[in-house]
Amino acid sequence: MGGEMNTAWDAGGGAMDGPAALQAQGAAVMESAFTAMLTAAPVEQMTDPNCGDLTWRTLISSDQTPSSAMVIGVAELRPNGFLASHRHEPPEFYFGLTGGGVVEIDGRPHAIAAGVAVYIPGGAQHSVSAAGEGLSFLYGFPRSSYTEVQYAFCHLAAAQLEAFTLRAPQGAHETATA
Repeated sequence: MGGEMNTAWDAGGGAMDGPAALQAQGAAVMESAFTAMLTAAPVEQMTDPNCGDLTWRTLISSDQTPSSAMVIGVAELRPNGFLASHRHEPPEFYFGLTGGGVVEIDGRPHAIAAGVAVYIPGGAQHSVSAAGEGLSFLYGFPRSSYTEVQYAFCHLAAAQLEAFTLRAPQGAHETATA
């Protein structure tokens, strides 16, 4: 029994393994130290002309890593790219890594560039526009899993609201051993 993989089923009928399966079965996931390499995380992409054109990689999320209460990843917008106005319940932060642009929060513009942190209150309407050099930024939510963050794009009718989830393949993160 000790070597069996824990498997559960998600709402869509797909199999879940690892930490997500344990959580679905009501078991606590044991946290442990680990490293997460940006280049090993799967690239997710949005190319909807109404919602945005960006890529992102989630580095820390309890459905992918032995962690809880924190989601962290890196997003990239191409030169002059954007992420359309949206909301979600949890607060979020951005920390500029490269390039520059503007994060509009509840109608107020905030410049973002390498070394600049932006705090976005929970429920705030916000969007991101990259400048001519593009923009990459670290993002984070105080949630255990990225799948808990439900995006509502402001220009879509209620029946069309988009929800985005990330599912990284197992093995994208390395657990530290003593």
